[in-house]
Amino acid sequence: MKLVFTKSNLNKAVGIVMKAVPTRTTMNILECILIDATTNEIKFTGNDMELGIETIVEGEIIEKGKIAIDAKLFSEIVRKLPDNDITLTTDSNNNALITCEKSKFNIAGKSGDDFSYLPAIIKDKMITLSQFQLKEVINQTIFSIAINDNNKMMTGELFEVNEGTLKVVGLDGHRIAIRNIKLEGRADDVKAIKEALASGVIDAIATDHAPHHPTEKARPFDEAPFGVVGLETAIPVTITELVRTGILTPLQMVEKMSYNPAKIIGIDRGVLAPGKVADIAVVDPTAEYDIDSNRFASKGKNTPFEGKHVYGKVLYTLVNGRVVYSDHNGTEILIEREVPKL
Repeated sequence: MKLVFTKSNLNKAVGIVMKAVPTRTTMNILECILIDATTNEIKFTGNDMELGIETIVEGEIIEKGKIAIDAKLFSEIVRKLPDNDITLTTDSNNNALITCEKSKFNIAGKSGDDFSYLPAIIKDKMITLSQFQLKEVINQTIFSIAINDNNKMMTGELFEVNEGTLKVVGLDGHRIAIRNIKLEGRADDVKAIKEALASGVIDAIATDHAPHHPTEKARPFDEAPFGVVGLETAIPVTITELVRTGILTPLQMVEKMSYNPAKIIGIDRGVLAPGKVADIAVVDPTAEYDIDSNRFASKGKNTPFEGKHVYGKVLYTLVNGRVVYSDHNGTEILIEREVPKL
């Protein structure tokens, strides 16, 4: 078997299935992650016989095959590898070779046939929920489940579907929490976008900065040009609505606003490393304020976020190592002249 992954895709997949790898077990095979590329897709599986997780990983299949690899060791290796393509190669004796740039690791694996596969579920009846909606309903009821194992049934939740309504119930013998969700109607677009950002379906967050003159935007709706001033509100709105709410981590935000866009359009940007171009925004994520379009550096002032209370202030902007914008101690300075590189 020979597979090629990007580090981000591989690291994300390992992190997902690690949640189903037991810390202590008498079955050594369950301490492994099953990597199955016998079909036209790559599947990673973790299974502790009570919880099983399977995820499909984006990658290139050069040679098909499958192997079970020690989960903890594999996870540690992947986490410490350089941010580049990672190649996984196995032989007929279930020995795995992991290579990335100048790094090479040899791991003794186990036969994938010995791994405990997840049970097959006949999907003749099913319901569909967004990830965001499912997470929300669990968070609203999980406080009332039992925290000990005296009654296994009460350490979980009841999911019941009846006449187009999903009922979720948590019960510990003293408290009860019930949440009903209608399974019909139009999906919430904002929730769907947040779910796609969290799951990695959406790779990048970008702005269509359109600084139109106020007289242009004052025209009738069907005559006014499209667009708003988005550049100066992008970071604070993202921190406020996505990072502080737990939908994205700070590093995921940087990835989607810097590294991924640069990678998509094929330019050498979005990386902090010696020798790379120093296009940098220095941000204080804890600074809070109300958006005031009168303080925009842009000549355009049309924003839907006027007066919104946000977190995250850009203190400095560097272009090619040169400070071109500063907002330190509340004083904004746009620097036009050449200054020494930092």
